[in-house]
Amino acid sequence: MKKITLILILIYCLIAVVSFAQITNNTNTVGLLYTEPDKVSEGLILFAPNKSKFAYLIDNCGFVARKWVFEMPSNYSSAYLLPNGNIVKMVSQNQSGNGSGCIELRSWDDELLWRYCNDENNGFVLHSDLQYLPNGNFLVLSQPRVPAEDAIMAGVDPNLLGNYYYTESIIELLPRGTSNAFKVWEWRMLDHLVQDVDSTKLNYGNVKENFRKIDANLTDVYHFNGIEYNDSLDQITVSSWTTNEIYIIDHTTTTQEAATSVGGKYGYGGDLLFRWGNPENYRTVGKQQLLGQHDPQWIPSSHSRFGGKISLYNNRYGELVDELETKISGIFILDIDANNDGVYPLNENGAFLPEEPHYVWTGRYKYTNIYSEIMSGINVLANGNLLICEAETGRFSEVNTNGDIIWRYVSPNRSHSNIISQGGLNNSKIYKIKKYEYNYIPQLNKHLCGTNIIENKNELTALCKTAYKPKVDFTSTIKNDTVVFSFETNNTDSILWDFGDGNTSLETNPIYKYAEVGTYNACLTGYNCYGADTLCKEIRIDQITSINEIAPQSELQIYPVPATTHLHIKTLGSFTFNQYSIYNLAGKLIDASLIVGNKINVAFLEDGVYLLQLQHNTKDETVIFKFIKS
Repeated sequence: MKKITLILILIYCLIAVVSFAQITNNTNTVGLLYTEPDKVSEGLILFAPNKSKFAYLIDNCGFVARKWVFEMPSNYSSAYLLPNGNIVKMVSQNQSGNGSGCIELRSWDDELLWRYCNDENNGFVLHSDLQYLPNGNFLVLSQPRVPAEDAIMAGVDPNLLGNYYYTESIIELLPRGTSNAFKVWEWRMLDHLVQDVDSTKLNYGNVKENFRKIDANLTDVYHFNGIEYNDSLDQITVSSWTTNEIYIIDHTTTTQEAATSVGGKYGYGGDLLFRWGNPENYRTVGKQQLLGQHDPQWIPSSHSRFGGKISLYNNRYGELVDELETKISGIFILDIDANNDGVYPLNENGAFLPEEPHYVWTGRYKYTNIYSEIMSGINVLANGNLLICEAETGRFSEVNTNGDIIWRYVSPNRSHSNIISQGGLNNSKIYKIKKYEYNYIPQLNKHLCGTNIIENKNELTALCKTAYKPKVDFTSTIKNDTVVFSFETNNTDSILWDFGDGNTSLETNPIYKYAEVGTYNACLTGYNCYGADTLCKEIRIDQITSINEIAPQSELQIYPVPATTHLHIKTLGSFTFNQYSIYNLAGKLIDASLIVGNKINVAFLEDGVYLLQLQHNTKDETVIFKFIKS
């Protein structure tokens, strides 16, 4: 029995270790479920579970690199890291974690910096999402409540109404102090309605001809669920959930212009610059493309894949394309602005282009469709991969450019402080997520690794950590007493060379000159936040180089000794050199350049002993001297 058990253990270890191409099992329910470490993009993922006070920054193995605790739980919104290292999140005004709420800004070290909430004075109903602007302000969504009698005066059909009519506003806030803000800009949907129900009321007109306005009678509750800003165009895109469209609005306007149909860089005031997803909303021929969508994002133009386009999560896409299997979400990439000038063309029917998405992904994981009826989001990463959040199940997936899922994770935080143990059923909800590259801010670097997971246990996380540990190798070329070391490693953030004679170096590929004949144990150690790896090799020095062994004094002379400001080179016969390198005795490169006029400037060197390497111009040789700077 013991022999069989040992064999099984060895087989398991062999499977787990072989190149770590895939790390997975069939038992995990939360935390890391699947990864292909060699393919997953670098970076850290930020997410904030719904109805929880926590926001987590995790690495690709599921270790928590950073955690923040907010004053109140999340209210169906996401968290964002800002360029200054702070974190911002929409939170609820009460412990239940529902309803409209507040904005909380916290430092990298989890200090509360600013908290701004709905109140009677500002009249805002903050909800769903926000956007940080380069000027330090925030764009927020607010859902004003219009009394029924005012809505009827605006042309809303009385048969559509309850006691109130709900529209949307976009507000730019300038934070002040620790709990105040100034409204510096506003766009109101109420200023951009059109209706053809009652000619005696406001906003009467032809809905099709006024396609840059919003039909007042599509619904009695308009709800935006996401907002994004394009700095180069100074435009805002929002997702209109109840009308199954995305809109683009001009931010170059003043607040006064934003209430009209003229002004701003693009000339339409606050009327829509673009709309897409449901042409029937403006009585135009074309098929409905979006249903319950979320999270429109401009993809940075620097991305080689999809750069300059817009991504979004089309929640109920299956209902539009498949009568039998409707629970399918679609990842959409839209090419709406081929000229990248912020001007959006229409087709011959008067519908905004494109007529079809540029790219659609509807993949599966273990025979289950990517699907979430509400919330959710998509990041297009710098390497072209897709990072997807299925909100209702708290599942995150990374998809490579071939359309294959290469990473899978499920949030173990259900709500408040309720953590799901491994094996437990998950119903965690995550509005959307964001992956940040290590160079996004100084606080995010490869030395930032977590040591703990959120759930109680996860054997896959431990295997993942092993896969990401450093793996070092090196080669060495020995010529007399001088050795050229070449660095060959993976997953290494920093290295240390130990030459075996008491000297060390941090250089990548050092050239080291040994002082005595002997056998040395030269070692290279690579480090990252998951651990270290060391490899040692034997270096045998059989002879010490002298100048005369390489070039007789009659053919090559270096003077004066000691040198003060310059070294002069005198060559005879076939010896000619065109470049030099100066090293300290530890093998660290100090200076390198071309030789001009047979002399080398050493005035900048501190007093001491150095190695001078001359490269032969016509032969595959080098000449190395010791010299003194004094």
